Amino acid sequence: MLNGALIRIDQKMLLKMLDFEGGEIRGVRLQSEYLVSPDIEVALIHPDLPEIRAGQIAITICPIFTRTYAEHGGLVKVERTHPAKKWCPAHGYPVPCAKCGYPN
Repeated sequence: MLNGALIRIDQKMLLKMLDFEGGEIRGVRLQSEYLVSPDIEVALIHPDLPEIRAGQIAITICPIFTRTYAEHGGLVKVERTHPAKKWCPAHGYPVPCAKCGYPN
């Protein structure tokens, strides 16, 4: 016997967790080989990602996340550092943001 369930995650919440807010998820699939821990592939559209022309296959990107901790050791934030952000998440301006200087 196994314990399990289908877990439903709101698209906006998943995009926020991946630090691709404002994007659009086009597909999700389990990518696995025999006896290997499976990876989850998420096909998404976002301005920080490479352009895909008609007939092209999307490249696979493994995002890199940077964690920031408080003095007491508690996690303060997790931010995607690769692929690099091209747009200020607060104002929608190209980086560096003319309004707040993001990402500095």
